[in-house]
Parts: sequence; C-alpha cells; structure tokens
Amino acid sequence: MARRIRLRYTGLIAFTSQVLSVFTGLAFLTFLTRNVARLEDFGVWGYIMLIVSYITFPNCLVTYWTTRYTARGLKVAKTSLAANLTLAILGFAVSILISPYLAKTVNADPAYFMIGSLLVPAMYLVSSLQSIAHGSIPHIVGYGFATFEITKVVLGFITIVYMKTGLYGALISVTIAHLIEAIFLLASLRDHVTEGNIDLDTTKKWLKMSWVPIYSNLAPILLGAGPFIVTLLTFSAQPISFWNAALTITAIVGYSTQLAFALYPKLLSGGNVRDVETSLELVLMFAIPSAIGALLLAEPLLRIFRYQFIEAATILRVNTLTIFLTCIMGIPDSVIIGTEKVDTEETSFKKLLKSRLFFLPTLSYIQALVYLPAISIASAIIINLSLEPVYLNVPLACTLLGLFSLIPIFIYKYKLAKKNIPFQFPIKSLAKYGLASIALASVIILFHPKTVLQTITSVFLSAFTYFLVLFIIDKNTRQLINSIMSTFKLKIRIRNKAAF
Repeated sequence: MARRIRLRYTGLIAFTSQVLSVFTGLAFLTFLTRNVARLEDFGVWGYIMLIVSYITFPNCLVTYWTTRYTARGLKVAKTSLAANLTLAILGFAVSILISPYLAKTVNADPAYFMIGSLLVPAMYLVSSLQSIAHGSIPHIVGYGFATFEITKVVLGFITIVYMKTGLYGALISVTIAHLIEAIFLLASLRDHVTEGNIDLDTTKKWLKMSWVPIYSNLAPILLGAGPFIVTLLTFSAQPISFWNAALTITAIVGYSTQLAFALYPKLLSGGNVRDVETSLELVLMFAIPSAIGALLLAEPLLRIFRYQFIEAATILRVNTLTIFLTCIMGIPDSVIIGTEKVDTEETSFKKLLKSRLFFLPTLSYIQALVYLPAISIASAIIINLSLEPVYLNVPLACTLLGLFSLIPIFIYKYKLAKKNIPFQFPIKSLAKYGLASIALASVIILFHPKTVLQTITSVFLSAFTYFLVLFIIDKNTRQLINSIMSTFKLKIRIRNKAAF
C-alpha cells in the first residue's frame, strides 16, 4: 500500500518555497553587498559557502538511504540522526583545522572561516531531518525551507543592516536560521524521531553501500563544471558573468521540477501510474508558462540586473529550453529509481552495480563525457579564432552544446521510465496549457515592458491571465485550487479550535 503522500499539495508547497527564496535571497545579498567593509568580503562569503558545501557533501551517505527507508515505513530516524551528527562532528573539526589556511588563500580574517564552520553541523542536522521528512511527510520540507528563508532575511536585516556587523552578521544569521529550521522540522517530525532505536547494523549497511550516493551526487557536480572550465580557458570572469545572469533567470523556470517533489517517496512506498501522470501534469502546468515567459521577456528580465546583460538574451533563451527538458526529466528520474527495490534485500556490490541506482547516474556521466570535452574544444576554437564577441560566443556555444547533449539522454530516460511504469503523456492537458499560454504571451507582447517596474508588472499580470484562462477551461485546475482553499480553511479552523 502507498503511504498517504499528497502529490499536488506537496509539489505546490515545495515550488512556492523555492519562488520565495528568489526574493529572500535577493534581499539578503543586497543587505550584504551594501554593508560589507570591503568589496572583497562578498567574494569571501561565496568562498566560505563553497567550502561548507564540500565539507557537508558526505551527508548524502546517510540522507540518500534515509529517504528510501523512511518512505517504505522503516523506522530509521534515530539511526539517521546519529550517523549524520557523527559526520557533522568530524566535518566541524576539519573545518576548524583548515580555517587558518583557507583564510590565507584569500587574504581574509580567519575568524570568518571559524564562524562559518558553525554552518557545518547546522547543515548536517537540517539535511538529516529533511531526508526523514522527504520520505514521510514531504510537504514539511517546503515549510521548513520557507522558515529558513524568512528567518535568514529578518536576522540579516538586524545583524547586517542595523547592527552593521557585515560578513560576521551574515554568517551568524544563516547559521541561526538553519538551527530554527531544524527546530521546526524536529517539532513536525517528533512522532517519527521518537520511533525506533539506533540500529548499528543499518548504519553498517549504509556505509557498505555508500559508494552509490557518492557516485550519484558527483554526477551533477561534474556536469556543472562548465563555468569553471570556461574561466580557466578565457582567463576572464566576463563570460561567466553573462552566463550566470542567464542562469539566474532560468533557475526560476527550473523550480517547476519541485512540483514533483513528492513523486519519489510516493513510488518508493508503492505509488502507481496515476501518481506519475498527476506529477507530470503539475510540472507541465507551471513549466510551460515559466519557459514561455522567459523566452519572451529575456531582454527586460536581464535588464533588471544590469543594462549590459541584455546581450545574454540568446544564452538565456537556449538555456530555458535546456531547463525545461530538465524539469520534465525529473519525472522519469523518479520513476527509474523510485521503482528500484534492490536495497530492500541483502545487497552486494555486484547487485547494486547492476541496479538502476547505479545506471541512472551513469547516464549523467555519459552526458558529461560528451559535454565537457565538447565545450572545451568549442571554447578553444572561439578564443583562438577571436570570434567576437568572445565573451558572449563562448557561453552561448557551451549552452547550445549542453542542450544537444541533454536531448538523447532525455529521450532514453523517458523510454526507460515507461518500461517500468507505462504512464501516458497528458496530451489533453498539454493542449489546455498551450491555449492558456497563448493568452499569457498576448499579455506580454501587448504590454511590451521596458522598465524594471513594467517587467515585474508584466510577469504578474501574464501569470494571472494564464491561470484565469486555465481555471475556466480546465477541470483539474479548478479542483486543484479548490483543494488548496479547503486545506487552508481546515488549518484555520483547527487553529481556532486549539486557541479556544
């Protein structure tokens, strides 16, 4: 029997929390960039966050299996927390020891890195709790993330803007925000966390299979090495500036994949074909208008950052297509590994090697083997032949190659997923989304925004038009909105009764 995981509700919560992070992240970075003592301190901030991400990478050894086990009803919360906190202590010790050396590499105060080390145990704790929630009550992850983002901005305003503590305040604010998120998750998961005991045999089994999550999580890091390679080849940050500007906009389109956040645990617990089709419909409902909006508003959206970034409009449009395919590909990915049951039995290295847990990330490595050499060669040719403007042509070539390398992988994953669960592509829903998108595009074209205010207004007005048309022509959309309204009304009633 599938556990009661609400696909649409969870997806909308996850998606909304990610959209919220766009605004909170922008606000926090604005606080920081305008209140640091030196401009270089902003670079130190990014460096510390990068180092922390590397030190907390081993948390995947535990969280990968925690979600799979929890979704199947196994009581592993205490085991997960104990194992991950052990890794957190080791990570914190390493971070403290290397802080003075890291500070020297960027000529910064070692105290920054010492304080930044506090993020390590906080993030290990949050990651473990998120993995438990993902497998049991996944919508709590979205609420927790929203709690973190809001707390981060409030504390950031107090410490950075009001108290003038600069980078110290930023690091302390983020650390405390993670701890508050952890408290929220602990309170929400209290029934799960108090169940069962610490099982050393389970921990040993996870460690024995630890190469699987390492292999899986290194693949996206490798695929994301494009900007690093371009920087080494061009000896300039200019190409990456334009590339990153485009990526920042298309990342918002990518948030649509969060709408299928609950599909993975649902399939692990015994989901069916209808769950896959529902998730696909929901992702398409938001990914299509987001992608069309990015394609039509490329120039005015880039103008928000800086007028010169308008030159990256073509890069943004190509990358939008890549991100759109990636959003849809999240469904086959969940099907491929969500229906794999090799880890429910006594596993050996040979069995895992033959499983889809190994095969799925292998496809990403195959893509990387094509993509990374291709962008290196293309970048070298553009640079050596001085194909101007080099700072635009290099990232554009890399973006095009990224799209071309993704298409065959996307097709293969889609076919493989259908072999495991024979779901149907929602043609009727797609036609309705397309019709509503015509209305969205009409608003954008008629509005023809130029200023920042006009662009923001155009985004909200076109989105409203899209969902209004969809509400009129699509029964599922009406049911979805009614379901959301009913849920919030029920929560308000429960709180009111509790208050009395």
